[in-house]
Amino acid sequence: MKNLLVISYLFPPAGGTGTVRVSKFCKYLQNFGWKPVILTSYATGVSIDIGALKGISADICIFRVPGLLMRQFTRQYNIDSNRKKERKSQNQKLNKRENVKTRLYKTLKSFIFDYFIIPDVDIFWAPFATLKGFLCIKKFNVQAIFATGPSWSSMLVGYILKKLT
Repeated sequence: MKNLLVISYLFPPAGGTGTVRVSKFCKYLQNFGWKPVILTSYATGVSIDIGALKGISADICIFRVPGLLMRQFTRQYNIDSNRKKERKSQNQKLNKRENVKTRLYKTLKSFIFDYFIIPDVDIFWAPFATLKGFLCIKKFNVQAIFATGPSWSSMLVGYILKKLT
């Protein structure tokens, strides 16, 4: 059986539609002669669905890699994919007496997340995932890499691993 490295930021027990797609994909890969080796993150800051692991075979290796918890940070401070739309509505609600220092802080925070956290807030997971992925490729003699998103950082990890091996 050939080994396939599957890179997905979210994988069961993390909940959501994206996890269902990748878990079903991994479930049926074995019918076609591929054994998935899964590289994912710890399920932090997302909903948990324990039942989603029921369809996954026990002999599939799942490696969970920690990263900086930027996803939780962004939720705590209301920074998400609709940042510009949200910022516009917040600016309309600003009180005229609002402190200049507070407005400067909000503007700087938005600027940093819009232009430096690329491709997404999960980028801080990528260095740890790349290292673990490289070790998995060597240990399991992986023949192919499959990266899925969103999170687009997973695609970046897949690209870097392709170039390294």
